[in-house]
Amino acid sequence: MPSFFKNLYLASDKKIKTFLLSATFTENTKQLFKTLFDYAEIDELIFQRIRPEIRLFYQMNTSTEKRDENVLEALKYLPRPLILYNTTKEDVEKHYNLLKTKGYNSIEMFDGSTSDEDRVDILNRWRKNEIEIIVATSAFGMGVDKLDVRTVIHCCYPESFHRFYQEIGRGGRDGANSISLFLPTPEDKRIAKHLQTKLLGEKIEKYWEDLLDSKTEQRSGKVTFYLNKVPPHLMHGRVYSEHILWKKRLILMLARYSIIKIEDYKIETSDEDQVKKEYITIKCSFNPNNINELLQRIEEPRNREKKNFGEIFI
Repeated sequence: MPSFFKNLYLASDKKIKTFLLSATFTENTKQLFKTLFDYAEIDELIFQRIRPEIRLFYQMNTSTEKRDENVLEALKYLPRPLILYNTTKEDVEKHYNLLKTKGYNSIEMFDGSTSDEDRVDILNRWRKNEIEIIVATSAFGMGVDKLDVRTVIHCCYPESFHRFYQEIGRGGRDGANSISLFLPTPEDKRIAKHLQTKLLGEKIEKYWEDLLDSKTEQRSGKVTFYLNKVPPHLMHGRVYSEHILWKKRLILMLARYSIIKIEDYKIETSDEDQVKKEYITIKCSFNPNNINELLQRIEEPRNREKKNFGEIFI
């Protein structure tokens, strides 16, 4: 995307302006944008808005069993619509089944494996107030624009304050009061720390090898990858989409560390099958065929990021 805007920017004699808007830009995200859009002058405008309508409650629980007891008791009194967040798909299924057995029928679950068709159906029924409770992972985020969410429960320990702030911010968007109920366990905290180190983590080598396998051209320190190429056993469903997304995350992380520079990105669509094909060209400051060199280059910035990440929230 930045390369596309760069071409427009230069073609317009530098008159086109690009606005990047969010309620929750992190320092890492801002640094990434400054790297990707380094061809133009960047102005940063920050408008702080306090969310007085959100009332926050916190209780550390000694065990998951105790936490589940507290959740069931709280649900007797908490206003709805309500979102109950978990970190893992397994916990989503567990809490969904628990609430169903207790008689909560206006309920759905939502995670990274939810099909596109089911996602659209769940979101439509959620907006029409046909669903009172959503049990979900952080996958229940983009496109969730419902103004009257009254309660957000975290039966987990978010791996970053950024995630926590985003998710509680889905309550009270109509300006009326909303409740945030944070109910972690010590085990949840351990999982959150593990997720920080696993963020790409051991996946870096695998996804970089997949990128090299999708290489279409390499010359003068520049490499072009066909992003939609994935191993045959991942060719269908959401796993296919997630695999491509992880490769993009890796590329953006390397750009943020100034280890690579994104030179070009283009999308081609075949008239015959209407399949979208994505290509990205990067310039490497290392030998792209040497994975060990890549791992060495990212070690210091990743350790620094993880240290700052942990000091913020964990």
